[in-house]
Amino acid sequence: MAVPADDDDVVPRFCSQCAASVERVDVGGEPVWRCPRCGHRQYRRQIVGVAVVVVEDDRLLMVKRRYGDRAGAWCIPCGHVGWDEDVRDAAVRELEEETGIVVELDGVFDAHTTFHDRNRHHAGIWFRGRRVGGALQPGDDAVDAAFFPLDTIPEPLAYVTDARVIERLRRELRRSDR
Repeated sequence: MAVPADDDDVVPRFCSQCAASVERVDVGGEPVWRCPRCGHRQYRRQIVGVAVVVVEDDRLLMVKRRYGDRAGAWCIPCGHVGWDEDVRDAAVRELEEETGIVVELDGVFDAHTTFHDRNRHHAGIWFRGRRVGGALQPGDDAVDAAFFPLDTIPEPLAYVTDARVIERLRRELRRSDR
């Protein structure tokens, strides 16, 4: 990947956490601006995450994380978009990798900027999806996958943004029941 030349309009000069001057370092071939005072890292671009909201019989598909600091916590199936990957293709791929379910997407349900990782800024897109194949089985970085009624979502949740998406889904389903 070619990295554009440094430009004062794009390159951070000060830490967004403590305001100290930052220094450029390369991490995995990507330019990162690290704060020598507090250690915070700033990236030039956001990481794009995708998730698929699958509801069947008023039950939401959730997965339990397998790895990292969110191991054992539940979330809407999600993952990152690859460098040259379309966001819709990534959403379908990530869902199948984590749950074994194949979906068709019905459009964007919600989008949020997320701050759950102190070292990387994420933008998340939650798509609506309809199952068209596959069999429910956890895989990839999910240790469990199941459908849950919206009033008994398992805890803890891995991401605060999922709580916002779930609440919006509850409101929409309540309105459609009227």
